[in-house]
Amino acid sequence: LNVSNGQGNGRFTLSGRRVLSSKGWIELDVGAGNGVVVGAKGLRNFGKRFFVNGQINMNLRQNALVPSLVGSLAIQLDRHTVGYLTYSAAGLQSSLSTVIERNTEKNYINMTFSLGLPHSFIACNYIRRMIEYEAKLKLSGKVGTFGFLTEYGVEKKVSKYSSVHASVMIGVPNGVALKIRFIRSTQSYNFFIQLSDE
Repeated sequence: LNVSNGQGNGRFTLSGRRVLSSKGWIELDVGAGNGVVVGAKGLRNFGKRFFVNGQINMNLRQNALVPSLVGSLAIQLDRHTVGYLTYSAAGLQSSLSTVIERNTEKNYINMTFSLGLPHSFIACNYIRRMIEYEAKLKLSGKVGTFGFLTEYGVEKKVSKYSSVHASVMIGVPNGVALKIRFIRSTQSYNFFIQLSDE
């Protein structure tokens, strides 16, 4: 459920997954909310270092049928590094993206290069895990045909099931904004505060 400026929307989804073997699975989804959505997902492993996954959805809205397709090809480059090649198409928007992701005990870095319609961009996300403090420092940047966006913030675990996230976003044409999120178990409360339009 989402509410913004007095306008609300939501979706209810029922999913069923079947594991076909140790090499793959398939999932079927049916959802209702902003129209009816019927979809399928799947994953197939080809050896220890290579896998393919995909998703196809049909969104039945008033007077329209909106299909969407996402497919990814992934390869394990080393123990901590994975590379992805992803094609995504939904309505009039489509993109081809290359992602390099490195994940270690204390550091996570993600580099994305995306060519698409209507926007192309380059993005980088970095997370530093401070395990002794149960906290994370986050830094991200994105530049493309839409302008640029940078964000920095912190995430702190405050109890066994609760955490607090706070970050500042600076961008063109977005301006400056503060994002605060409280997570309690599976519930999430998000607050977006626009500090400046420029």
